[in-house]
Amino acid sequence: KQINTLTLAADLHGPNLLQAQMHTINEGSASGLQGMLGGFLQQGQTAFAAQVEASGPGMEDFEKDLLPIVQSLVNNTNLTAEATICSLTVPRPEGLEKLPELLRPAIEKSAAAAAAAREMNALKQIGLAFHIYHDIYGTFPAHNGPGVEDAPGKGLSWRVHLLPFLEEADLYDQFNLDEPWDSEHNKALIPMMPELFGSNPEGKTSIHVFVGEHAPFQDDQGIKLTRVTDGTSNTILCVEAGADAADVWTKPGGLAHNPDNPLSVLGEIGETFKVLLMDGSVRRIPKSIDPETLSNAIEPNDGSVVELP
Repeated sequence: KQINTLTLAADLHGPNLLQAQMHTINEGSASGLQGMLGGFLQQGQTAFAAQVEASGPGMEDFEKDLLPIVQSLVNNTNLTAEATICSLTVPRPEGLEKLPELLRPAIEKSAAAAAAAREMNALKQIGLAFHIYHDIYGTFPAHNGPGVEDAPGKGLSWRVHLLPFLEEADLYDQFNLDEPWDSEHNKALIPMMPELFGSNPEGKTSIHVFVGEHAPFQDDQGIKLTRVTDGTSNTILCVEAGADAADVWTKPGGLAHNPDNPLSVLGEIGETFKVLLMDGSVRRIPKSIDPETLSNAIEPNDGSVVELP
């Protein structure tokens, strides 16, 4: 045991941001502690300088604004030893009062990344539910019902029929399966849309399947994986369209597949959009994708196997 006591003092407004004093058992211990901690400090300063040099050209503006403050914290930290006391002092860097404002872009960027990760994970959970449904019934649900012959629930979206496999069995049990989505009873459940489908207060979602000729969802029967002859990793199961393409989550249907211009039905999307593939994986697709490539990726058995960007 070389240290008897440790005292810490922090002051956001004083000349020193942080001061730590380690009271050791003798002068030799204080000197040795200074040498050890000084070595760690020097290694950190060297590593920080190398990282700054390596990332210099690729730094974002907010990172460049933060750099002087961080450099001051790293480079001006001081270690001294006097008698039996080893002291560490971190001077208050100039411009520290601007730190909250300077950090705002980084916080917003982190929040956006976290939101994007949640959205990707939501699609993955939907994909898993699709596959559990297929394992049980031998087919995916149809766009307007269960996709299983003589099963109740026609007139309700595929999203409703996935509820038991999205940990929403209680909500599923509240639907009257012998009534359409817009019956008085079933309409009352629209505001209870699970967060996996979005957060629209009106119960509208932008997560859709493609319907129509050559699309995966064409009739009252759900598509079987055996019909996806172009490959499950190359074929789109559902897509997240723009907010202006949102519709009531319990309503049957989907986006009408337009082979000549498949992007036209997605509404206002950004530079990329998310898709759930037939194998359950999730991808971001650039808006600049070739229309024919996208059309081939939507059609499950057109004989054109594509490599998505």
